[in-house]
Amino acid sequence: MFRTITSILAVLTLVAVYNNGVLAADDGHEHHDHDTQKSMKHTASADSGIYTLLVDPLGDSLVNVAKPVARVHEGRQLLFASEKNVATFKKNPDKYLAGVDALIIKQQDPLYPLTTCVVSDDKLDMAGTPIQRVIGNRLVKFCCPGCIGNFKKDPAQYLSKIDAAVIASQKENYPLATCVVSGEKLGGDMGKPLQYVAGTQLVKFCCKGCVKAFEKNPAKYLSQLEAKPTKNPETSKNHQGHNH
Repeated sequence: MFRTITSILAVLTLVAVYNNGVLAADDGHEHHDHDTQKSMKHTASADSGIYTLLVDPLGDSLVNVAKPVARVHEGRQLLFASEKNVATFKKNPDKYLAGVDALIIKQQDPLYPLTTCVVSDDKLDMAGTPIQRVIGNRLVKFCCPGCIGNFKKDPAQYLSKIDAAVIASQKENYPLATCVVSGEKLGGDMGKPLQYVAGTQLVKFCCKGCVKAFEKNPAKYLSQLEAKPTKNPETSKNHQGHNH
């Protein structure tokens, strides 16, 4: 009985750690933020990821919205510019989700860090044009349909592989010397910066408090990074008031 309870607790602990974003300090080790990301009514599933678009599903800008409205639809987080837009979306979600996925692919593709399939490690174009899928709010590329099925068996394993590749490809050429939230110098008195992956974009923070602020309105801060795009050496070969 004791062994059974221990096993259950271990599984729950692993799920909780993955549901919370993985933060990597710039020291080669992983650190986990244990504050669960929640929508106003629901908790996002493990593979949803944060909503990285600068506009909501109806096309309204989120950049200057003081507090976007968070909802989870079929396991994925969505952010809206207003409650009115939430109500409009609920009337016909499929009408808007196709557009959301298209924008996510357009946004995340230029910095996608892998030229091989995240599941098989085969070249993405081995069997023709790579397959692009939006898993939650994240672009994932596959070499064949069979790899999509294998990915779904253990998404955490493969998303962490993409995260590691994003950090490796962008950390040296990261365009900002200061925290995107606080404006404080990265690597200053607060120690080595935290490295965070939003979609396919590396974001560096001075502290966990800034991560929390970022997750409330990613568009506000990602817009600053999009104005200073990071070069991806892997894919460039194929494509020409602060509280803690």
